[in-house]
Amino acid sequence: MWVAAVRAALTLARAAGLMLALTLVLSLAALGWRMVAPIRAAPTPVGPCTEIGLDTNGWHTDIVFPAGILPPDHPFRRLYPEARRFSVGWGDRDAYRFADKRPWLNLMAIIPPSPTILHVAADAPATGPFVAISQEGARGLVAHIDRTLRLDAAGRLILVGPGYSRDSVFVESGDQFHLFRLCNQWIAEGLKAAGLPVSPLGAWTAQSVARQISRGPRCPPPRIRIAPAP
Repeated sequence: MWVAAVRAALTLARAAGLMLALTLVLSLAALGWRMVAPIRAAPTPVGPCTEIGLDTNGWHTDIVFPAGILPPDHPFRRLYPEARRFSVGWGDRDAYRFADKRPWLNLMAIIPPSPTILHVAADAPATGPFVAISQEGARGLVAHIDRTLRLDAAGRLILVGPGYSRDSVFVESGDQFHLFRLCNQWIAEGLKAAGLPVSPLGAWTAQSVARQISRGPRCPPPRIRIAPAP
């Protein structure tokens, strides 16, 4: 009797393994399609538009936007009242700050869901590409950032530590970082919230994020434009 039970258990295990393998194959196929699928060009905004851009070091992406799309009392503008533009990135709390000194933190970050932080820089350069968004899209981008922020009881940013440049800081975020929600996917979520035809699922790398907006329109003159990095 126990032999039959063992055989039944093995049969179920094989079936479960096949189902798991099939699910994995289908998921990878869907992901692969997202990465190579034709890119739709973003529509040219009707009415006033603003240009946003990207800044990347080759593996991590920040989104750069004019300070004017934020409300005057926004925590970023209260921290850097003279800033003309902001650069914002998101990532694992430890890996984002120390990965250059402790590379293994990148691997540790993707295994369990882990706490996150935002990097906020004033007047940081943007390397591009650049793309135009509407006023409604600008509000969507700001809402995406605000949903991620953690503020104190007075509505101020919760500082974690100094950033990569002089006028930059790391601040608390309320989101979780894991294998299926990486730093570049958070950027893609922001671009999608801004009204751009971007797929966060296909945004695992900095290059894939840039590729998805590379055909986007620019603002016609007069425009609020970000100057490229020198």
